[in-house]
Amino acid sequence: MFRLMLSVLCLFALVGFVTAEDKGDKGTSVTGKFDSYKDGKLTILVGKGDDAKPQAFEVKDDVKTLTFASPGEKPIEAAAKDAFKTVKAGTEIRVMLDADKKVAVIAIGTPLKKGDK
Repeated sequence: MFRLMLSVLCLFALVGFVTAEDKGDKGTSVTGKFDSYKDGKLTILVGKGDDAKPQAFEVKDDVKTLTFASPGEKPIEAAAKDAFKTVKAGTEIRVMLDADKKVAVIAIGTPLKKGDK
């Protein structure tokens, strides 16, 4: 379990490092709840409760996604066009953007934190 979390953290760090090295600038990330995905447009609700606002992202079909489906298992990697077919409304989504504000990687679900079971 520790190795899983360490590998996921390394992946997120690597994505940020590669983006920063290629563009000379750091990317950002946005976390929210899944609302919809249609025709390459991902919409998530950012914020809490009634204050949540929809935010849309243009997502290419081949953008890498990591789906955290079950505790203790490795995340499932897939292309965005396939990964969003079974995602339910309200699922946590983390969109990682590069320096040009384009979607680089999407994490679906919540990765386990150290000590979680």
